[in-house]
Amino acid sequence: MYLNILKKDLKRKKTMNIILLIFIILATMFITSSGNNIISIVTALDDYIIEAELADYFMVMYDDDGVEERVRTFLEKEEIISDYKLNKLLLGSSQNIDINNKKTEYANLIIIGRIEDIQYKVFDKDDTALTNINDGEIYLSLDFLKTYNLETGDVITLKNEQGYKKEFKIAGGVKSIIYGTPRVGCTVYMISDNDYQEIMKQEGFNHVWQCSIVSEEPKELAAVVSGINLSLLLAEPQESVYLIYLIDMVVAAVMLIVSICLILISMVILRFTIAFTLNEEFREIGVMKAIGINDNQIRRLYSIKYCGISLIGTMIGILLGLPFGELLLYEVSQNIIINDSNNYWINLLGAGGVVLIIIIFCFLVTGKLKKITPITAIRNGSNGERYHGRNILALHKSWLKPISFLSLNDIFSGLRKFFTLILTFTIGIFLIIIPLNTANTLKSENIVQWFGMAKSDLYIAKNLYIERTDFVTKESYQELFEDLEQRLLDDGIIAQVFTEVHWSVNFIKGEKSTNAISMQGVGISTEEYSYTKGSAPQNDNEIALTHITADTLEANIGDTIRVVIGEMEQEFIITAIFQSMMNMGKGARFSENFDLDYAVATGNMALQVRYLEEPNKMAQAKSLELIEAFYPD
Repeated sequence: MYLNILKKDLKRKKTMNIILLIFIILATMFITSSGNNIISIVTALDDYIIEAELADYFMVMYDDDGVEERVRTFLEKEEIISDYKLNKLLLGSSQNIDINNKKTEYANLIIIGRIEDIQYKVFDKDDTALTNINDGEIYLSLDFLKTYNLETGDVITLKNEQGYKKEFKIAGGVKSIIYGTPRVGCTVYMISDNDYQEIMKQEGFNHVWQCSIVSEEPKELAAVVSGINLSLLLAEPQESVYLIYLIDMVVAAVMLIVSICLILISMVILRFTIAFTLNEEFREIGVMKAIGINDNQIRRLYSIKYCGISLIGTMIGILLGLPFGELLLYEVSQNIIINDSNNYWINLLGAGGVVLIIIIFCFLVTGKLKKITPITAIRNGSNGERYHGRNILALHKSWLKPISFLSLNDIFSGLRKFFTLILTFTIGIFLIIIPLNTANTLKSENIVQWFGMAKSDLYIAKNLYIERTDFVTKESYQELFEDLEQRLLDDGIIAQVFTEVHWSVNFIKGEKSTNAISMQGVGISTEEYSYTKGSAPQNDNEIALTHITADTLEANIGDTIRVVIGEMEQEFIITAIFQSMMNMGKGARFSENFDLDYAVATGNMALQVRYLEEPNKMAQAKSLELIEAFYPD
């Protein structure tokens, strides 16, 4: 009898059963893929560090005189250092690379090396460790290839000012845990051993030393390494990887919220669909009760029906959830290894959860059958009588028109009926607003202040320190900026040109010490930057620190710290704390009045142009043409 009843029910109510099946498939797809994604995202960076075999501390140093001997001597005498690797790499700038006769602006600096020189594992797009590169081939970061729409087989040219040129065929993209994102300010180009030896013989390329350190006490390494007086390009502990991929993890967090919203929506709609389909069958339930079928048998009948539909739906949902989950993680997995090979149990657990939830919903909805007689069941669960008023709104007091009044009164008089729709719409709005607000925030012009920079109208991606040898004084920068400002003024455009020059600096406070890239503005005052606490440094002995640098030193406003730059050592008073996403959040800012040795500077930020009087569109376009002529590269 059960089989006959089920067979007739499935045939007769084909549309509602198909709708229910579709919602079960969607719910399973959302839950299985989202559950898998939640586990993958939470553990992604930890797994990536392990897979890449990244050392406890990582630093890149400019090739100063005797740097190799100094580093080896220092590291070998430190007892807490159990192992280290030290090797030389080629250093260039974005001006050394041509793509279809066009310059790149991906990162100011490029590092050129072999697989064994990178000191950690790099992976191809399929997350397989790269072990070999053929002569004439080059591997670049996947993010770089995406930025310039490059594909395997395209040609890229490496050149220098001395006339040397060499073409490479792109063999593929790689995921590099340190250099895989432009937020480091440096990207890696990987070539074969023979090509590397050839380029090493050429003049016009700089060199850097790269060092990775392993220790049983990794938290002490930052203080130990700061004792070496080095000109550093990069110096970070292993945990700084979380800051390198901060933007990627923001995207991952948004995907996490989207996944949770999809799960909630699928559960709410599933409950609504089951309740709706069962309410539609009250007449059939009444007939079954009238012919003597008891409540438990009726509940068992519908449980079997919905269990069968849910099993079919969950199996289809699991299959569709695999590609859907990969689609949600696509952006995040471009730079990070997402390891989900051991998480398929999440899919099965999620699918089982859907079946269990459907059965629970079915029992909850059919639970009230015990209180319903055959007559009330035939009348769709209503006895036709009501002993209390339902009017929440009063028509004679309302300014609404009758149709609007009746609609609102119906909603407010039976909010429980509309709760599912209200909750679904609310979650759906979150699903739209959260990603949209995140995207708008990241695209906002105000985000430049998060990087510790001043607002400007234009920026010029040019590292003068790397590209020219005559920028060894502050006056060199000032003369260049004054020249550009005068050219703009000749065309009727009043503008301010400025940049921040940076140094590798050691900071010491008591027993605490750290190294950070520190800035001094040229052509701009420290007062034009944003600070979260305190006031801008103005005197020679005043300095502002980022939050992370101050926390590392356990320092605050008013404290005195010692600063070591090259051979110079001086005490400074902290007057301000500011926020920066540059250099892993570490850094400091000197007053523009402090006399620094520009001969030991390590580079400069982008040159910035700020209009002091807003030009019209024609004048603005003309200023762009003039600047492009002034900086053709």
